[in-house]
Amino acid sequence: MDNGILTVSQINTYLALKLKDDFRLKSKLVSGEVSNFKRHDKTGHIFFTLKDDKSSIKAIMYKSDAEKLKVTIEDGMSVIVLASVAFYERDGACQLYVSDIRPCGTGLINASLERLKEKLRQEGLCDESRKRPIPEYPDKIGIITAKNSAAEKDILSILERRYPMGHIILFPVLVQGENAPDSISSGIISACRSDCDVLILARGGGSSEDLGCFNTEKVARAVAESSIPIITAVGHETDTTLVDYVSDLRAPTPSAAAELVAPDKKILLEILQNSTNMLYNYTLDNILKSERKLSSVSHQFNLLNIERKISSTEEDIKHCEYKLNKLVSGRIDKIESSLLAKEAEFEQLNPLSILSRGYSAVSKNGRIIASTDDLSIGEIIEIKLGKGRLSAKITEIEE
Repeated sequence: MDNGILTVSQINTYLALKLKDDFRLKSKLVSGEVSNFKRHDKTGHIFFTLKDDKSSIKAIMYKSDAEKLKVTIEDGMSVIVLASVAFYERDGACQLYVSDIRPCGTGLINASLERLKEKLRQEGLCDESRKRPIPEYPDKIGIITAKNSAAEKDILSILERRYPMGHIILFPVLVQGENAPDSISSGIISACRSDCDVLILARGGGSSEDLGCFNTEKVARAVAESSIPIITAVGHETDTTLVDYVSDLRAPTPSAAAELVAPDKKILLEILQNSTNMLYNYTLDNILKSERKLSSVSHQFNLLNIERKISSTEEDIKHCEYKLNKLVSGRIDKIESSLLAKEAEFEQLNPLSILSRGYSAVSKNGRIIASTDDLSIGEIIEIKLGKGRLSAKITEIEE
């Protein structure tokens, strides 16, 4: 774009994006008459024009959907198609992308719903094995429904009566109209960010068109991807929507969902009373057993005459203590005498003691000399006296 001048490509791209983001033109039922019907031999795609008495629009059905058709389509046939509107940028024209065709629309909505249900089933989203148990005593309960609706009031009334200790968190959403799928999906995502233990997705009764948002793929996937166990309660007991197949538990009505998620306080009080009685009886029984055991031990204690035995044992201990002290004292005296004798003996053998009596010791290079054979004239020797030492040089040796 330059100076406000648009190109054809820019206009077509803009229109294509606008139509792509318009939810009101997605998966819609469109009635009309078939003309210019043609099946492409190479690709298998179907091309035709759908028209009424005032207008016409081109339509295409890809091979993957065309192969599932159970009826023969011809020019001039009145049909209802399930299609989304898109803008074809190259030719600058709107056209229908058709996923199903039924003469006069007979059973088309149910057929589309069954196809979507089968798609989710093949992905495993409807498997019983992936359904999580509902908490028996939830602390926080999230309710996803229309604000101030009959469903909300019914659920709150029952929870207040049956389970007043539960904490309720409301997530108001739209439950009808073209914006409902986005609102419900966003509500589920917000609820999953909370610390709720269980969620209830609810709506009161209505026509099949009113409940249509609960049959959309977007809402069904949001329910299936919930990180918190979720109960669906949509419509009356006879109504079954797509979300019921992917939720963790289906309740026939919003009131029933409240009863399923919350235990009756009367039952809880009965359980508490029974538990209290059991605890009381158990405690009383243990007390009686302990009293009997204590009585038995006391009797045995008396029979053993513990005090007399303790007194006798104390006398024995004192006697043993006296004998032990006497034995240890004698042993110590004997050891001291032996040490003194050894000390005198060592003193006599002590070389220093001998030297103090006038003797001396001669050594050379730290070795004691016992014979003149180990010496030579001129060598230096050391002489150890009783007090002090001296060095001497040998000038004469006598044998």
